[in-house]
Amino acid sequence: MSVLPGFGSWINQNIEEPPEAESKSPKSEAVWAVDTKYYDLDEVRREGEIWRAAEEKHPWYDAPAKVKVTTKNGLCHMNIEFKLGLPPEGVYEMFTNPNNYPVFKKDKAGRQRLENKSRKVLKKNGPRQTTEMEKDLYWNFLFISRTIPIHLVIDENHKNLTLESGARLCRSGTLQHTNLKPWYDEPGKTESMEPGHPRSKALYVVDPKYYDLREVKRQVELWIVAKNKHPWYDATAKVKVKTKKGLCHMKIEFTLGWPPQAVYEMLTNPRNLPFFREDETGQLLENKSTKVLKKDGPRQITDVEKALRWKVLWWSGIIPIHLIIDENHQNLSAKYKKEKMKFMKVFEGSWKVEPLYVDQERFCKSRSVNSQEEYKKCSGGRGRIASMVTMELIFQPSTLLNLPPVSWIIRGITIKITKMLLEDLRKYVIMIHKSDVTT
Repeated sequence: MSVLPGFGSWINQNIEEPPEAESKSPKSEAVWAVDTKYYDLDEVRREGEIWRAAEEKHPWYDAPAKVKVTTKNGLCHMNIEFKLGLPPEGVYEMFTNPNNYPVFKKDKAGRQRLENKSRKVLKKNGPRQTTEMEKDLYWNFLFISRTIPIHLVIDENHKNLTLESGARLCRSGTLQHTNLKPWYDEPGKTESMEPGHPRSKALYVVDPKYYDLREVKRQVELWIVAKNKHPWYDATAKVKVKTKKGLCHMKIEFTLGWPPQAVYEMLTNPRNLPFFREDETGQLLENKSTKVLKKDGPRQITDVEKALRWKVLWWSGIIPIHLIIDENHQNLSAKYKKEKMKFMKVFEGSWKVEPLYVDQERFCKSRSVNSQEEYKKCSGGRGRIASMVTMELIFQPSTLLNLPPVSWIIRGITIKITKMLLEDLRKYVIMIHKSDVTT
């Protein structure tokens, strides 16, 4: 058995000299994992045989890596040390992996967690080789999975087996565009910043003080496992609309077969995850920025800027939306009001996410369940928790636009887009139920 999948292939490949380049263009240079001018290939092959022969008689244990993390002024610095029972040249290739060998864990689609997509030699000078690489990083968090494209320029030294990433850039600004922040907002880079300053407070999707993350993950697993035996149907949202004295009042109710904390994130979406339909320009509703203004126990006041894309016939555009949201992470409710918004004189509303014990009749019989703890007990931990969402939206077009027929058009577009966004959330959860996503 090979010590590392693909290592034997790497040795065999490097026995042959690369084809001579017809041109002296840097991009026509051969891409070496490690240039054979600077090591003895026969010795590396001998080392590989020694490792294989000693696997049973003298096993080697590779301890987990030691990782130290420090964060200062928004910069995260990781110092990492570890040992691998493999010749140095083989380990060096694992870091660059130009031939995309199966070094990393694969998902059910056969994709590695980190895959090399392309590489080009920009410069070759003795043992130094400057390489341009494009990689794809596949990530999965709770019910979300996505690909992050990574574009690197690597300065390699094939003599002392070192490398540095001289530039970190994502194609077309994709990483910046997805706005994938952790569950907190980085404070501003000011020397006068104090721990009590609003900008230094944590930006939580749902503050972990008020729920059990392990329980949410367990609920996600229950939903995924039960998708075939006990399928759940999320009906389209019920929307009631009333208009009086220029004010349009929307009352909305819907259910989603997904844990309440996860659904709450879908409504706030501070990390701009892909919940809504996308075109070449982006999502229908995108989160552009989120700042914490105040944090008081379960309450969190956030300043949010979003962008709404609209299209009517041959017209299309972007409406910037600036909201102040008063969130309560204990009862999963929120109230919002516009700070600034085009075409609207009034734009405010609220939502609340409540647990729905969907397997109550199956496991708890006629017993009435009043809490998640009671539900977990009577269902033996097998009961799924869905979400019941109630929302309100009150809006009124700006004074100059609040006259027929313009006011009719604005109200019609607002109602239509609201229904589209709700339908996107429903379809997103349905897609999760049909997928093989696990935590």
